[in-house]
Amino acid sequence: MASHYNLKRVGLNERWDSFLFKSQNSSILFSLSKYLKAIKQNYGCYFVYNNNELRSAIAVIETPDRKSTQ
Repeated sequence: MASHYNLKRVGLNERWDSFLFKSQNSSILFSLSKYLKAIKQNYGCYFVYNNNELRSAIAVIETPDRKSTQ
């Protein structure tokens, strides 16, 4: 089966943090909603899906116009 990845922009909410807490990655603290809200930067949060299955979460710092990352 071919892989079909797509990104879906999401807000910071309980589902975001819940997904991160289930991760085996030790750097999740820098992506939790409390941290992202505290840094006072423009950020974008995305869930990554493969064939409609949630696989990952990505948080990026964005430019003020939100057209690219910094």
